[in-house]
Parts: sequence; structure tokens; C-alpha cells
Amino acid sequence: MITVDDYLVFRQDSTGATKPLYSRIGDNNQFWGMILEKAFAKMKGSYAATDGGYITEGMTTLTGCPVFYYNSSLVSDAEAYSAIKAANDLNYILGAGTNGGADSTTNTCGIANGHAYTIISAFNLYDTDGTTVLHKLYMVRNPWGITYFTGGSWTRNSASWTTAFKAQVPHSIDPSAYATENDGIFFVEDSLFRTCFQDFQIGHYRDGDGYSNDWYDKEGDGGGRNVYSVNVPANDGDLYIKTDSYHHASIPGGVCWGINNVGPTVRLQVYKNSMDNEVAGKTYIEGIHAPIQITSSEYSAGDTFYIAVQYNWAGWYDWRTHPFSDYTLHIYSK
Repeated sequence: MITVDDYLVFRQDSTGATKPLYSRIGDNNQFWGMILEKAFAKMKGSYAATDGGYITEGMTTLTGCPVFYYNSSLVSDAEAYSAIKAANDLNYILGAGTNGGADSTTNTCGIANGHAYTIISAFNLYDTDGTTVLHKLYMVRNPWGITYFTGGSWTRNSASWTTAFKAQVPHSIDPSAYATENDGIFFVEDSLFRTCFQDFQIGHYRDGDGYSNDWYDKEGDGGGRNVYSVNVPANDGDLYIKTDSYHHASIPGGVCWGINNVGPTVRLQVYKNSMDNEVAGKTYIEGIHAPIQITSSEYSAGDTFYIAVQYNWAGWYDWRTHPFSDYTLHIYSK
């Protein structure tokens, strides 16, 4: 539980007007975003520590759900659209990130480098018969509330936006409105998405289906291989297994986040009913989340899973004297 007061940070702009320094006041004078941001800053130690980081971190911190990271260069246009469209139809949480670099610069699509974006929707535009798919689009939002997207055939002034196509845009958004009127929303065709965005993220948020988090905290890990067992009394749906340690910039630099600023390496393995029966395994850098999903078709009621976790702690410290070698094992399930 994180408790904060309602003292918030403001500044004066060049005109002398008083405005929030970070998150903005929402519609109808809503301040909840600014208060949530303050809680996040308190968790990480300061507002300065919240600058930068990873989309996966923000998504999993705010929702607790498992978040899967995808490198755009490792999938095709069709694979990216299929994955994102399927996730969108399940009301999962979606994000995308641009190549690293100063966010004061832009890429070939005219959007900020080194920046995080929300994917609001992935949707089809149909012919007059209502069944023939003519175009596949992403509705994307810049959290700054502005955008200068210049790529592709679906910019604000594009003649591609016929009256019939406008009527098919989700959430009653007018794609021909100014970006500021649409609060930073723009549209990207599926063939351009991987050019504009280096990666994308899918958060399997399923709390509405009865999913919740169970966890175990491991403190003072010695860098060895730790094995945990979990008995599943019923088959109520998919199981998600993941681990994480400290958030980006929440502890002194060069400790857990010393190698390429992406955190320690994790080896996560899952066995079913016997340590001789490995059913899933991943080795990954913690900054890029890689949960393991066990679908409901892959286990039965009464099965026991053995979960092996091994961290290779990064940074300037030897693991034997590492001051922050702690992690949490999560299981997201019904």
C-alpha cells in the first residue's frame, strides 16, 4: 500500500500560466492521473527516477498483469497485426515503443524517438459488403496529447478517409480532426507499423475474468537455482508465471541495472509433475519481460508445477555481497 497526499508539482510556463510539471489535469478537472503518478514516483524514490524506463514496467506495475514484449523486427506485418488484433478483441492492454534516442527528435514516421505510445485499437476497414477487408489499421495515441505523425496514407488530411471509412473507426473518433482535438491520436496502416515502432507490448489483463496475483518474495538471493512447487487444485484457465526484481532507476545505478541499463539476466523454467518433465523455459533480460503462459489445455486439475528460478545479478557488486539481490515470483491465475 502506497499512501500519498494531494500536494502536486506545478510550474509557470513562458506566458506565466501555472501548469502541472508532469502529468496534466484531465477532463472535468480530474487529478487522479497526477496523484497516481505521485504514488509511482514515491514507489521509485523520486520523480526523477520515473523518467524513462520500459513500457512493460509501467504496464505491469499499474495493473499487476503479465506483459509480453515483442521485437518488431522478429515478426512479420501479418504476425504483428494478428497478435495485436486478437489481444485488442480480448480487451488486453497494448503499447508500442519507438527506437531509442532523444524524444526531441523524430523518426521517419514523424513521431518521437525513444518514446512510449498506447495502442488503443487494431481494426479493419471493410468494403461496402461489410465482409471484405480493404485495410488494416492501428489507432495509436501519444501520451503527450499531441502528435506530428506524417507517415503512410491515413494522416489527418488524407483523402483515404472517406465518409464510409470514418464511420468504421472505433470509439467514435474522427480521424480527420486535429491531433490536439483527438488528444494525440493517429492512425497507422499495418504495413507501416513495424517501420514506425521498434517493439510492442501486450498485457494480458484478465482481472475481470477472476484472475489475481499470488507471489513469493525471495530476499538475499545468492545467485543460485531456486525451485518452488505449486499444486493446482482445479483447471480454471491459463496460468501465468513471471519474476521481477527492483524497478528501473529505483535503486542506485550500476547495481541491478548495471549492464546496458536493462537489469539482471533471468533463467525461468517450469516442470509439470516431475523435474524430468520441463514444459516451458526462458532466458531473458529482466528489463524485457518474458512471462511463461501455461494454457488450460496444457494441464489438469491436481497437477503440480515446479518452478526453477536463477538470477545472474548484474552491476558492480559480487552476488555474494550484493545489497539488492531480491526478487518476486508471481503466479497470475484464477
